Amino acid sequence: MFQNGQKPGFTARESASETRRKPQNRAELCQRLLTGCRNLAECSRHAFQDTTLKYALALTLLLVLAFGAGLASAPPSARSVLQHSDGVAVFNGPTLPALEFVDENGDSANTRDLQGRWTLVFFGYTFCPDVCPMTLLQLSQLWKQLSDEQTRQLTALLVSVDPQRDTPAALKPYMNYFNPEFRAFTGNPENMQTLTGVLNAFYARVERPDTGDYLMDHSANLILIDPQGRYRGYIEPPFTPVRMKPLVTALLNGGAD
Repeated sequence: MFQNGQKPGFTARESASETRRKPQNRAELCQRLLTGCRNLAECSRHAFQDTTLKYALALTLLLVLAFGAGLASAPPSARSVLQHSDGVAVFNGPTLPALEFVDENGDSANTRDLQGRWTLVFFGYTFCPDVCPMTLLQLSQLWKQLSDEQTRQLTALLVSVDPQRDTPAALKPYMNYFNPEFRAFTGNPENMQTLTGVLNAFYARVERPDTGDYLMDHSANLILIDPQGRYRGYIEPPFTPVRMKPLVTALLNGGAD
């Protein structure tokens, strides 16, 4: 006799399942099948929603990573190139006063003539033994690497700190040797002194008793004058083309705005 009416090897749960009531007719069978289908559809819908959510989250993560990588690999802006370069300062300085000079051709020239494009100004003289010829040489090399469009927006100007010896006859072949497009101002010591004061530059005559000659100490920076004739900053040496080209490109692309 089996205890509680159970067969050997069967649990009470199995016994209860075995004795579950069978459908009495076709209508009841169909009802049960329909209920099972509804439950299956509900499970499928939840599974689909879960899968869709996972794909959406994965896609969002990929887009965020791609955007971050794009920012990391994007080229720096023109402003940041100038702001984060050593030996470069950009600021809003005064407009140059109208000062008369004589240019390398012997013609009358004025600081107002500099308006219309960017000007790289440096103070020097033709008897300079090293700094001036090196600066002009490097600027000449830079010019060869710039596009025609860039050189139309840019010029270089030597302001002589030695007008006594730097006559137009001396300046013309000197400037042409490096680049005929470069300009030079000379011939007016008082205006030259005024200009150096406005641009925070300096110069001084240094006598050489052993030779009876003299040299000129002077600033070595390139001074930035914008197309409106305003003092906008400076660049310290060296002026190698590999360093200067991105700086000039950033300047012409609005990096000082």
